[in-house]
Amino acid sequence: MGSMMTPEQLLAALPEFYTQVERDMVRCACIQAFKSHTGQLTHTGRSRLEHPLSVATILAELGADAPTVSVGVLHDVLLDGRRTLTEIESEFGDEVTRILRAYLSLVDLLQAARKSIHTSWRRAAKTGKLVMPAADPVGRSVHEDADPSNQPADFPTQPAAQVISGSSAARTLQRMLQSAGDDLRALLVQMANHLDRARNLDQLPVEERQQVAQEAMQLYAPLASRLGMWQMKFELEDLGFRVTNPGAYSEIVKRIEDRSSQLDLEMQDIQKRIELLLYRSGLPAQVIIRPMQIYSIYLKMIRKNKPFERVQDLRGVRVIMEDVVSCYAALGVLHSFWRPMPGEFDDYIAAPKDNFYQSLHTTVIYDDGRLLEVQIRTNEMHQNAELGIAAHWRYRDNPTIEETYERRIAYLRTMLDWRQNLAEGAGLPDHFESSLFYDHVYVFTPRGDIIGLPAGATPVDFAYAIHSELGHACRGAKVNGKTVTLDWKLKTGDQVEVFSSPPIEGTSQAIPLREWLDHEAGFIKTHRARRQIKRRLRQAAIDVDT
Repeated sequence: MGSMMTPEQLLAALPEFYTQVERDMVRCACIQAFKSHTGQLTHTGRSRLEHPLSVATILAELGADAPTVSVGVLHDVLLDGRRTLTEIESEFGDEVTRILRAYLSLVDLLQAARKSIHTSWRRAAKTGKLVMPAADPVGRSVHEDADPSNQPADFPTQPAAQVISGSSAARTLQRMLQSAGDDLRALLVQMANHLDRARNLDQLPVEERQQVAQEAMQLYAPLASRLGMWQMKFELEDLGFRVTNPGAYSEIVKRIEDRSSQLDLEMQDIQKRIELLLYRSGLPAQVIIRPMQIYSIYLKMIRKNKPFERVQDLRGVRVIMEDVVSCYAALGVLHSFWRPMPGEFDDYIAAPKDNFYQSLHTTVIYDDGRLLEVQIRTNEMHQNAELGIAAHWRYRDNPTIEETYERRIAYLRTMLDWRQNLAEGAGLPDHFESSLFYDHVYVFTPRGDIIGLPAGATPVDFAYAIHSELGHACRGAKVNGKTVTLDWKLKTGDQVEVFSSPPIEGTSQAIPLREWLDHEAGFIKTHRARRQIKRRLRQAAIDVDT
């Protein structure tokens, strides 16, 4: 471990956009924490002051606002009873107190949920319900190099992301998001809190180390993914993976280190080649060598049954362009220079992921005949991908980031309201818990209203979700301004517009097309649409036996 984090280091890490008043707020929080924690040590021997300063620094590096960073500094001052919320409010105001109070509620929620989560994990491991691979793809037992004293005998040997049952973890994730409500700042504090604990796992007792590592992978990495905070997600996964599967982790790290000097030279050459190629094409770009993620490499080895050398994550770059038009132009240039791999292209700009991630992904065969993974995006997309919802504060004067933040909030609110209504106050239904957030898409009307639909839904389903008459009359659609077929599969973040036809001459009502009921045709996904179509066709004396 290095030297202890100091208030001066935190103040130096504050974002440039802070005003003097905001800097003074954080400085006052440091003074208060210094008074409360000086001379105190945690049960691991770490200074009680170092942890809150580290949490606040993580938040500052994310670009969080001054009240959130101040709460990061102050989040432990109430533990020993020396300070009260009333005193905090009198000194720091209502906003800091509101975030701190919400944070404390989150802590209470997690304390209650933790026992259930870890009981389910141990039960699953002991009952043998989890199928464990005998060896990793690296060709040795998962725990061959593990120190037995640092690992309980019943710890599973499969990726930790598959360990906890969907029920307990999913409920906890849902409740954390619901508890945060419209203001996610308390959630950011708790995520930074856990990231700092994960960064200092070696200081913890063995049992607590496993618990923190497991929660990093099971709760906080998925939460960071849901909020679009990929930088934090990847770090949490790697930190947790190092403890939950030390054999596989150390083997992959060793393989990377064995190739590191050669790989560094390769990537520097690739970086310069792409920048020069695009510059000569009139497309100035910033090319960033994408850092490797240990856990991502491991999962690809497992899922695709590939050896280490054939995992595409080993060589990857991010190409940052000025605007969207330039992104597609750069893609064309790269594909004309290097042959793209079939089936390895994804357009997440036209069809963003369900957490609003945007980028073009392609894999090309480089000069040496090996694969190179390329991600192309604008700077706004890059910041949104790295920081996720936290980019809202760092780039608070950027209308694109602001709009994305508001859409994220609307998305989370609608998603939770829908699931709460579905569960009728009884929690999530069992068949939804194991795939939290991944079975629905959320799209926008031209007015900006958000509509929730099952994954695989089409513009016809969208029309019926708005009104049955619009569904009956639907004859065309645009998605993100582009005309699409009516069997087009919608993705979260799409803006959808449908076009209707007038009623058939001699009738007062529109008649849906009978072919929509054909399951194989794929025009409809929702039961509502199917029910409404059958009802209208029967009214029109049209056979619906399909």
